[in-house]
Amino acid sequence: MAPALSTREALLKAAGELLVEEGYAGMTTAAVAKRAGVAEGTIYRHFASKEALAEVLFVQAWDHLCVATESQLPPRDQPRERLMAFVAVSLKVWNEQPVDSALCHQEHMYWMNTCGLHTLPPGPHRFVSLLEESIRLAQEAGVARQELDARLIANFLFHGVGHLMERFVKPSPNGEPPAYTPEAFIAQMRAFLSPCLLSE
Repeated sequence: MAPALSTREALLKAAGELLVEEGYAGMTTAAVAKRAGVAEGTIYRHFASKEALAEVLFVQAWDHLCVATESQLPPRDQPRERLMAFVAVSLKVWNEQPVDSALCHQEHMYWMNTCGLHTLPPGPHRFVSLLEESIRLAQEAGVARQELDARLIANFLFHGVGHLMERFVKPSPNGEPPAYTPEAFIAQMRAFLSPCLLSE
């Protein structure tokens, strides 16, 4: 028999479920408290606000995805392989961890709606930095095009590939099957990115 959740854990579990099911707007403190089976005021004994509660979930989700991605990338002394594997590994990790992926997507949507894209919150920033490092390592090894701005390209790939994946790999809201399997999507991305990123 699994041990009972602490009140804090129950609140995080309830909030995470609501974020995935209803989005940020649907994750009200009243809804969280009801699902966790506690009084609404109990939330504020553990978290300063709804935003603080959501931020804990967002940080945890990005930590899981970043750690999993980095652990599956080729080592840093294989910069070409590491760079070209990044999209495939990222997509694999996101498919393997759908709850964390959904939470990260919710944070991304919330951040765009409230803060715009001038800055990134800590979770996505860490992920983009990991990609930027992979580009720089490949440039230093002479296998990636030197004229590329690693920071700009990393942000472009993070936002662009993420949106393309949402549109073409995941099932549509009306139930239509996705346009691409993950494997076919990865093949298209590799075919496009190889000449764009790699030196001749």
